[in-house]
Amino acid sequence: MDGWTETAVLYFPSIDELFYAEQSQGAYLNGHSLNVSEHKASSPQSFFACCSRTHQRYHVSIAYKTRILGSAAYTFCAVGRGIALLGFEATPKIWDLAAAWLVVQEAGGVIEILNGSQPFPLSAGVDYPRKNFPTLAAATPELLDKARQQIVPRKPKSHTPGML
Repeated sequence: MDGWTETAVLYFPSIDELFYAEQSQGAYLNGHSLNVSEHKASSPQSFFACCSRTHQRYHVSIAYKTRILGSAAYTFCAVGRGIALLGFEATPKIWDLAAAWLVVQEAGGVIEILNGSQPFPLSAGVDYPRKNFPTLAAATPELLDKARQQIVPRKPKSHTPGML
């Protein structure tokens, strides 16, 4: 649909989870409808899913337990599924995002690129393999707003000339 994902299918065979979403038709996991988490932010079950590069590249002051799930697409599916309140991936590519983005939205969550760039609509001629899209997903717009302030890029380390 003019550069936007209309249908999404993600299968994680080692855990036999099949996520499916269709524009304006909802999101599903193994045939069951998905909805983002209804846990309160203070719930002990609440967690923040992120990638292993998150704490190297960003200062993170989110109070939830941190879990690294090992897949950018699965991080965002965990938000759509309602098992994570927040998900952040520091360096995902478009192929990590295209289907999972729709799953989050169709499950009632919100998702955005943290640095303001926009992956969608896809455009011809863009060198997508060279582009990272630091992406933040949340169960609610309020959680997204708060998390946006709690995930701050680290300044690149500078090297002193002549020092190794």
